[in-house]
Amino acid sequence: MTDTTEVVYGNEQVRKARVHVVMDLYGRYVLSYNISATETAASAIEAFKRAFKVEPDAQPMIHTDRGAA
Repeated sequence: MTDTTEVVYGNEQVRKARVHVVMDLYGRYVLSYNISATETAASAIEAFKRAFKVEPDAQPMIHTDRGAA
């Protein structure tokens, strides 16, 4: 499963970051993540590349909620 979440941080100046996460639904653990300044396809793809390094023999079924972006 994959999801992208906007994280707001900072005290005096509000900043935003995007966290792209790939999770193993069966084991319920995070396989990988990628943090970026904006939501881009490249950032999401990087999260998947990192997940395949952890589980190189995976036969994934990708599920995403296809949110507003």
